[in-house]
Amino acid sequence: MKRLVLSCTFALGLLFSSASLTAQTAMPQATVKTPEGANDPQAHAYLSKTRKWLNACKSIEFRFSAAMLENGSDKPSDSRRGSILIQGNRYRLITGADEYYCNGKELWAYSPALKEVAVYDCNESLSDMNPAVLLQDYEKHYRAKYIRQQTIDGSARNIIDLTPIEKAEVLKIRIYLNNSDNRIFKMEMYLPQNHRFDYKILSIQENVSVSESDFVFDSKKYPQVQINDMR
Repeated sequence: MKRLVLSCTFALGLLFSSASLTAQTAMPQATVKTPEGANDPQAHAYLSKTRKWLNACKSIEFRFSAAMLENGSDKPSDSRRGSILIQGNRYRLITGADEYYCNGKELWAYSPALKEVAVYDCNESLSDMNPAVLLQDYEKHYRAKYIRQQTIDGSARNIIDLTPIEKAEVLKIRIYLNNSDNRIFKMEMYLPQNHRFDYKILSIQENVSVSESDFVFDSKKYPQVQINDMR
C-alpha cells in the first residue's frame, strides 16, 4: 500500500519540471490562528481562488510532465508524462505505462509490466491522489505559507508551501500558482533523504465529456491480467 500511495501521489502531484527561477523580494506576512495551527492569510487567499476555480469545473483534465530528482541534483533520475481526468472524487490517472482508476469507492492500480491490477478501497488515506480533493480541504491536513512571487517562463507565479500538520511521507508540497488566473502551474513534492518529485502542467481542459466507464478498470479488455483484491 505504501508503494501505491507514493507512486500515485507523486505521479499526480500534478505538475512540473526543473526550471530556472528569478526571485523577487516579498514582504513578511502576518499569520492567523486556526484549530490546526498558524497559517498565512495570503496563502489562503490564493488557494481559495484556486479551489473556487476547481469547484466550478464539472470535470477537468490535466496533462503533465513528471520528474524525480535525487540527492539535490538538478538532473532528473527518472521522467515521464501523464494525465489525470477528474470529476468530483472520481479520477483516472495515467502516468507512464501505469494506470489508476477511482470511481469514488474502489481504486484499481494497473501495472502492464507486472500484468496485474490491485484493487483497494478508495478511502481518505488516498484522497491526495486527486489534486481537486487535496485542495478542497487542505486546511485539515496542512499548514499553508506564502513564500514569494517569482517570474518563471516570463510570467509571475505565486509560491505557496503546504506542510503536513501530522507526520507524513511527504515533508512538504510546494505549489506554484499563476498570478494571472490562480491556475496551478507546477508542484514540487519533497521527501526524506533529499528526494523531490517535480510536476509541470502541460495543458488543462475544463468541462470535458466523461462517462462512468472512464473511472472503472475494464477487466474484459485485459483477460490475461491477474486481479489482486487488497480490500
